[in-house]
Amino acid sequence: MNARRAEGTSARNETLEKFIQDYGQKAFRFAYKLSGNVEDATELVQEASYRVVRAWANYDASKSLEAWFLSILWNAFVDSRRRLRQRKWVALDAPVEGRDGVCYADILSDGDSNPARCMDDAEVMRTVRRGFGRLSSEYQAVLHLCDVSGMKYQDIAQTLNIPVGTVRSRISRARRELRNQPAMAKLAG
Repeated sequence: MNARRAEGTSARNETLEKFIQDYGQKAFRFAYKLSGNVEDATELVQEASYRVVRAWANYDASKSLEAWFLSILWNAFVDSRRRLRQRKWVALDAPVEGRDGVCYADILSDGDSNPARCMDDAEVMRTVRRGFGRLSSEYQAVLHLCDVSGMKYQDIAQTLNIPVGTVRSRISRARRELRNQPAMAKLAG
């Protein structure tokens, strides 16, 4: 009986180790989107990983490990937000949304011959980021998981521990709220 239990524990530990290696970057991107900076995102991923290891015996293998992990990450973010005031600045090493592999430092140091266009691009990104930052954390989370991470509604629901219908309505309301912000309306017009 003990040998069988030890085999099961060993297999689950291997699964956990492989999962953290495979999904670490995805978790970091989600944490970064929530926190807005590298240091806090790193801390969130570390805290979530610690919580996963601590609660590993309670993991239900019939459910998505990714959704469980991201749910724990979300809860770590909510807990940290309760304790600390969220920073309102953007780090230069922050990735620019919609431009793969480009960070704000790249835009500022871009050798583009048209500095006005670089400034316009940077202003658009700031406006979008500001608009996103004005959304509630619940709206930010569903938009990030859906539109940036490409998660399915069912997985988002499992991650955030809410019904699928709530995911759909939050995504719809978040997109509408983002579009209706005055600064965003100016971009569209």
